[in-house]
Amino acid sequence: MISDSPPERIQKVLARAGVGSRRQIEAWIKEGRIKINGKLAVLGDHISSKDKVKVNNRVIDLGDADEE
Repeated sequence: MISDSPPERIQKVLARAGVGSRRQIEAWIKEGRIKINGKLAVLGDHISSKDKVKVNNRVIDLGDADEE
């Protein structure tokens, strides 16, 4: 889980959570479909377990993003 680890790029975390591929997530960021803590995400943003992430206004459970 990303709870005690340093922030990681949003694409990596969401891909690991099964939301989509990294490339697909990058496209969604460019299209303005992803928000972090209520603000539009931009490429290069980092997130941690404390952040609230939404894709298409759906809250994403970052607990699904366990590290392998």
